[in-house]
Amino acid sequence: MSKTIEEVKAVIKQDILMNRLELGDAGIRLEDLHDDTLLMDDNGLALDSVNALDIVVAIEEYFGFSIEQVDANFFDNHVSTIESLAQYIIGRLAKKEAEALAS
Repeated sequence: MSKTIEEVKAVIKQDILMNRLELGDAGIRLEDLHDDTLLMDDNGLALDSVNALDIVVAIEEYFGFSIEQVDANFFDNHVSTIESLAQYIIGRLAKKEAEALAS
């Protein structure tokens, strides 16, 4: 069954950012996280490279697909905001679902 974009955003915000990365310990509240919240930028959450890799591992675990090429381009294009990350995940889930239906 497909996940909606809102369900994916909820997983990113609650399960990945708040729980896995423990952003609450840094004083960030769930209600502080918006779709346009910058993840890696100093004007946003200012997550570091260790956090970024933890996000990748969490995505793979939560959503059941591998991210083959994790490089600066990936982070620039898909991990700039919560919205961009959610859109990437939705696209990958749709591809995974289409491949499952084709086999």
